[in-house]
Amino acid sequence: MVWAIWFCKNKLLFENRSLNANYTATTFVKNVMEYNGYAHKVFNKANMVETGLISRWNCPPARTAKINMDAHLANGYTTIGAAIRNSQGELLVAAVRKFSGDWEVDHAEAAAVRYGLQVARRLGYSSVWVESDSLNVTKRINNNAQGRSLLFLLIDDIYKLFFFLF
Repeated sequence: MVWAIWFCKNKLLFENRSLNANYTATTFVKNVMEYNGYAHKVFNKANMVETGLISRWNCPPARTAKINMDAHLANGYTTIGAAIRNSQGELLVAAVRKFSGDWEVDHAEAAAVRYGLQVARRLGYSSVWVESDSLNVTKRINNNAQGRSLLFLLIDDIYKLFFFLF
């Protein structure tokens, strides 16, 4: 759904074409379902798992919330967002913030992680899993990377939020 909204927004902004987001999302889901059926018949699923080609969302343990975050940069704006789900995969909360300015991708991704943790803390979640699609930021967080740039200040905030507040 988020992809459909962004796609329709970009069509309007860059091509001055107004699209129906519901229709676009429905078409996208249909295409994904058709491709999954095709891929299931054509590809050997065991090989895909071994090579890491299958990506799926995993539910957290019971009484644990999972926070997925992401960042989007376009037209001089940076948007960060977080989605919090329970152990059944049900959406508990979604939150988005928009900032003006051209951020570096790693800064925006780290800010999204920090924002997701801030939202979880504000709403009283005490046990959380954190998931980000940014390999650079994830590695730096997992390795407790140190430095003096904005990225490392954000990572320091993430540590404080995650380890001291939960």
